[in-house]
Amino acid sequence: GVFIPHATYDLYVREPGPPTTRPDVPLDAVVFAGYSFMQRGVTDAQGRLSFTVRVGYRWCLREVSAPEGYVVDPALHCSSTPSSNVSSNTMVSEVASPIRLSLHKFSSGDTTAGVPGAYYALFVRDPFPVGFTPAPTPQGLAVPSGMSLWAIAHTDAAGVLGFNVPSGSRWCVRELYAPAHYRLDGTLHCTSVPLVTTSGANVTHLAVYEDLAMTGATWPELPLALLLSLLGGVLVLLGERSSYRQSR
Repeated sequence: GVFIPHATYDLYVREPGPPTTRPDVPLDAVVFAGYSFMQRGVTDAQGRLSFTVRVGYRWCLREVSAPEGYVVDPALHCSSTPSSNVSSNTMVSEVASPIRLSLHKFSSGDTTAGVPGAYYALFVRDPFPVGFTPAPTPQGLAVPSGMSLWAIAHTDAAGVLGFNVPSGSRWCVRELYAPAHYRLDGTLHCTSVPLVTTSGANVTHLAVYEDLAMTGATWPELPLALLLSLLGGVLVLLGERSSYRQSR
């Protein structure tokens, strides 16, 4: 009886799909082997979202983002049989969680200048959280050993990215696509302990370096500070330390 607006879902079709022009796939859309991305939509004020699809095919939904306070559902929800000419409804529940993992990417020269448009994958260390279902292994995405993909999202205009997560798991983020002119940061940044509480009392700053490269010019390395606000007094374990230098 509680409707959840502003939840974003992607629509997929099980291959072989209908003969149609394939849309451009958003950078944060996960691609699965045997499935094709078709469309993206957002739930309305009544928590409803409708897609008009061709009959005779199997269709799937996957949540891309949930409103703040709710956990993104990582599962791929598919119809058990090919669609008919009768409307069908899929009921998908949202799980609330007050535990938030935040990332703030900004220029070390000016901490008020956030870096937007950086796409990150959020991975959860095994065992997978109870009560959730993992999606199939995404096509072309390298999932670290002993982990599962949970979500993909990008930093906003202020360079901020946040995930609400279930309690009791360890989490890692890795950049998938760097903003224009910036070198990709391929290192895995992880929590050192399971995240169980939320508090703004303890924030850990991590400084990383990326190259700013523009056509026709050679630029030296310019620092970008990556702030992983793992709320709850959770220290961050910085993987592959040798590839980064902390700013002083």
